[in-house]
Amino acid sequence: MKTNIWPGNSCEAENIALLGINNNIILSTERNGGKLTILEQVVNIGSASPLLTCAREEKVIYIAEGNFVLSADGQQYHAGKGASMLVPKGVVHHFKNIGTSIGKLLITLTPGRRDALLKGIDSSVKVYGENIEAIKNAAITCSV
Repeated sequence: MKTNIWPGNSCEAENIALLGINNNIILSTERNGGKLTILEQVVNIGSASPLLTCAREEKVIYIAEGNFVLSADGQQYHAGKGASMLVPKGVVHHFKNIGTSIGKLLITLTPGRRDALLKGIDSSVKVYGENIEAIKNAAITCSV
């Protein structure tokens, strides 16, 4: 395996804003042969992800800033800065910023692909707005 180093100014950091969450793509699937995706999510106060299931990826959620409720498999956890959660493939999960300030999550998915979903949803939202049916259709189109 070859070691790759990307200087800070060469990272994509493409921003995709959805549902009060700014998704910054730190390392895309294309940059590393599909092995993983790394996202920074900046989450507004009170904003939450929809219920999600990653059928193909394992996900690590790391709280870099803020206070969140993390849920997985029907269990809820109150967690703050420095906490992390491993979400296995196929597990329904969710997060919500319950803090008094903007929160920040670092998300790692393996294998990669989630950035393709975000880009597909972003394109759909630009045309149809934050319409849940358009978002679902984009997810289906991206085979997630």
